[in-house]
Amino acid sequence: MKRRELLLNAMTMGGLTAGGLLAGGQLQADNEGLIVAIPGFNRVRKVAALTESDFGVSVNIEEYSNDNRFISELINKKTEPDLIIVTGSMLDQLLYNNILLPINYKYLQNFTRLNIAYKPFADPAGQYVVAPCMRYMGILANSEFKGHPNDWRMLFDKPFSPNGKKPRIGWINNGITMFRLAMLALGYDINSTNPNELKKAEELIQYSYKNNRIFLNDFSIEYLVVIKELDYSMATSSRSRNIIENQTNLHFSYPKQGYYSDDICMGVNKNTKYMLETLSLIDFILSSLTFIRVIDIMGLPTNYPFDKAKVSQSYLKSPILFPPKNIIRNEIKPIGYELSIDLQNKFNKIVGNNY
Repeated sequence: MKRRELLLNAMTMGGLTAGGLLAGGQLQADNEGLIVAIPGFNRVRKVAALTESDFGVSVNIEEYSNDNRFISELINKKTEPDLIIVTGSMLDQLLYNNILLPINYKYLQNFTRLNIAYKPFADPAGQYVVAPCMRYMGILANSEFKGHPNDWRMLFDKPFSPNGKKPRIGWINNGITMFRLAMLALGYDINSTNPNELKKAEELIQYSYKNNRIFLNDFSIEYLVVIKELDYSMATSSRSRNIIENQTNLHFSYPKQGYYSDDICMGVNKNTKYMLETLSLIDFILSSLTFIRVIDIMGLPTNYPFDKAKVSQSYLKSPILFPPKNIIRNEIKPIGYELSIDLQNKFNKIVGNNY
């Protein structure tokens, strides 16, 4: 494959033309093209397809199935993507380990054009990432379990069993996420760093894992509910909405203790050889037409304006994407790198992770 060249066009691409610096010039990536690291789940390849066909530079998706393993590989340079896409709950670790380049906003014309006020919760100055999308956490259940109580404790010490058998319950293999859900289940502040409350959450996780039929998975745990390997599972709103459009025998709900929102962040690897191309790709994703297609796959926009006339009615009217107003939304705040690692290590010890 020969080098691909991107002819920069301020009218269609937006990025990398600030002040005429590169206007009319050429942008290149080598035979490998740009590498984008992204949490692995079905439909994500649609993002790759639209960038490959419309952006002009070869874009290769490097899916990772476990946050902690992926960050370890980044730190040890076993993987070196150009664009890194992570959830906000993992951003602390990227920032602590100095993995990202500061964002140069003069190359993000679409971002500045939209005058975005939203900043990622773990990077409130917006120095290292932009966060165009978010997702919410709820519970996805198969048809037998549609009448389940809307309670986070059903993932832990109060499993719901309509048939007298212990249900097969899905947890994501991420200690930080499961500690947050345990805190919600116990009625605590999701961002609490109170040692006594964290200890109670640890005990709840330990008891539940020991006494219930808990199945761990990395990403795409929702699809194990689809194929009936799980009875119900914690689930993200974006994936659940995409699944339920084609699987009417499934049910998604927001528990009574509230749900939490998590950013989807994009940042540039400090070791990239293609900083300008990578910034251009970010700006391309933020362009109006592309962004509409991206949010249809990856979740709600944070506060990025978009043309509602160009989004499907199923998106605009989705009770999954737009939760009931009487359910509390909990916004995540940074808890710090050391506590994040401590919680992950405690979780690993309980479930027997060895990474």
